[in-house]
Amino acid sequence: MTRDYGVRTIEPNLPLGWAAMVGLVLIALAMVPVGMAQQRQDRQASIAEARAWMTPGPPCPVVSRLTDIGFLPSLRTIRFDGIRFGRAYSYMMCSDIADDGGRGQGVVSVCRLYDPMVVDVTTPKTHVIFFTRTRPATITIDHGQPSCVLNPSRSIYDEG
Repeated sequence: MTRDYGVRTIEPNLPLGWAAMVGLVLIALAMVPVGMAQQRQDRQASIAEARAWMTPGPPCPVVSRLTDIGFLPSLRTIRFDGIRFGRAYSYMMCSDIADDGGRGQGVVSVCRLYDPMVVDVTTPKTHVIFFTRTRPATITIDHGQPSCVLNPSRSIYDEG
């Protein structure tokens, strides 16, 4: 005696939940290269931005007091990222860039000035006065410590 239990299939039936999970895993795996390409592109953009802002140059002279420069200038002050900048003259542009030349995960504050004469920088950790005279300068604040380089060939209006 034969009994019919229904139609047999050669392929096993996957429950709908398993099929959906397999589909989602395949979609996720397809997105990995896209995410990695975007990450590489973002990193290259961070490195390029850091290079544009971190121009090389000799260190700015440092003075102990404003009166050490021979006159007492009236300083125009601004605050950027909790840092107070006072300058005698000049326009100023500031930005936050990735540390370690654009490769790091931290942030460095950078300001570029065209001809400030003197820059008084006060962070929560320190206070320093840079005597730039009428030369362009770039000031970097890394982990609360200011540094300054003179950029004789740069202008605040230079691109990149």
